[in-house]
Amino acid sequence: RFSYMANTNVGYPLTSIEFMIFQAIGYNAACWIFTKYMEKREPLNTKTLTQVHNLAMSLFSLILTVVFLVETYKAGYFESLDSLLCNPPRTPAVMMLFYLFYLSKLWEMLDTFILIANKKKSHMVTPNTPHFHFVSDGMRILWFCWTRFHPGD
Repeated sequence: RFSYMANTNVGYPLTSIEFMIFQAIGYNAACWIFTKYMEKREPLNTKTLTQVHNLAMSLFSLILTVVFLVETYKAGYFESLDSLLCNPPRTPAVMMLFYLFYLSKLWEMLDTFILIANKKKSHMVTPNTPHFHFVSDGMRILWFCWTRFHPGD
C-alpha cells in the first residue's frame, strides 16, 4: 500500500514528488536533445572524463558500501534474514547513507551523456536502450522506497 507523504522529505533536498517529475521529464528531454545534437557531429573524446568519472564513482561506491555495512551491522540488521531484508532504515546514519546512494543516481546520469557523446555503436544510448532505463528508473525506484520506508511514517 503506497501513499505519498509530503513531510517525509523535510531536510532532504531533491526528494519531493515535484523534483521526481522534473527529473523524469528533464532527463528524458535532455537525452533526446543531446542525442539529436550529436547526430551531425563528430564523436567527442571523452576518454579522460570517462576514466575520472568511473574512478570517482567506483571509489564513492566502495566507501559507501563499507560504511553502509558497518552501520547496518551496528544497527542490528544482520541478526536475521528478516531483519536484513524486511525492515526499513532504523538509524539516522543508515538513512543518510540511503540518501547519499539515492543522490548518486543523479551523478550516474552523467554516464548517459558521456555515452551519447562517444557515439560508439556498441555503446549507443537512446531512450530505448537498457542503460537509459536503468539510470532513469533507478532513481524513481529509490525515491519510491524513500517515501515508503522513511522513518517516522
